[in-house]
Amino acid sequence: MSAPISPRPLLITADEDLLDDVLRIATAAGIDLDVVPDAGAAMSVWLTAPCVLVGHDVVSTVGDRFLARRPHVVVVCGALEGEVSEITAATWRRTVDIGAEHLVELPDGTQWLVGFLAESTSGPVAGGPVISVVPGRGGAGASTLSVLLARAFGGESLLVDADALGGGLDVRLDAESLPGPRWSDLEDTRGRLSPGPLLQALPRVDGVSVLSAASIDPRPISVESLLSVVDAGARGAPLTVIDCARTLDGIMPAACARSDLVIVCVPADLYGVVASRSIVSMIRRVSSRVVGVLRADRTSDLRAEDIGDAMGIPLLPSLPTDRSLVRGESPLAISLSPHRRTLDAALAQVGLGRAGLSTGPQDKPRRRIA
Repeated sequence: MSAPISPRPLLITADEDLLDDVLRIATAAGIDLDVVPDAGAAMSVWLTAPCVLVGHDVVSTVGDRFLARRPHVVVVCGALEGEVSEITAATWRRTVDIGAEHLVELPDGTQWLVGFLAESTSGPVAGGPVISVVPGRGGAGASTLSVLLARAFGGESLLVDADALGGGLDVRLDAESLPGPRWSDLEDTRGRLSPGPLLQALPRVDGVSVLSAASIDPRPISVESLLSVVDAGARGAPLTVIDCARTLDGIMPAACARSDLVIVCVPADLYGVVASRSIVSMIRRVSSRVVGVLRADRTSDLRAEDIGDAMGIPLLPSLPTDRSLVRGESPLAISLSPHRRTLDAALAQVGLGRAGLSTGPQDKPRRRIA
């Protein structure tokens, strides 16, 4: 027997106050909801509802049920009257674990939730997964890998440069003269963006929409603006890749928390591994899906499997050194063929490729990491 079809958004909560708040919002949006008190009661319509709202009171039980990952899931937190809600690290982790796209705090997120409900019932969304690429150390190749991933998918993807001081990713792509907005044009962006107009307005390079920081007079990127853009990409682009900076501010954690996969680029030397390990520790506070990619280095005396063990994350096949990139050529100009094993394995982690995880090349052991 097939599962019953639910044409209405699904709300899972046993919190009466949260239920009242969300129903009031849905009524304002002119939308009826299906409401169930727990994950068990949601199983029959989990995959067929146009979107799912998970109350913070039941998010852990939804994770315990191991329900299939699906798009258009958000976690909703409500504040008691006169109080400010506090999102704990555990709530963030559970939100990521169930594959939710967003964590909404009420009442501040009321307008966002109205837009989300209205859009979810207006037809299918063409969005896809989000991948953040983070350098374990400066010069680890995160920008190169970000560009290669966006290219490897085959076009129509969104490439987000989240490094305000990186000189502008469009410069590296020889696209600085192309018309279209940069981060400086979106610095006051808040809330829900319509993905179609955004993707059409951005500069397009080799079929990829690129949002870059300005190379002259760069401006800080706010967490709110970043999340608005990434959320639009997740709803409208088949793949969104975020080229993250290695920073202690809120940009990197926010990008990683919003991503379906975080890739840490690791230099295959002792100092690079130590630096990368600290970055992995930070990322794990907000994301449970973290893998590493080594930059192949024949002069290194460290084994790939030892590096993976030291950092406690699985490794994708190593990214080979490309002499064209060393000479300063654009990542758009090089062949994807030498990098296919790495790229396919990364895309496979978000359901877009065919390869699986690897422990990396089995090099002869010479030096172990304490």
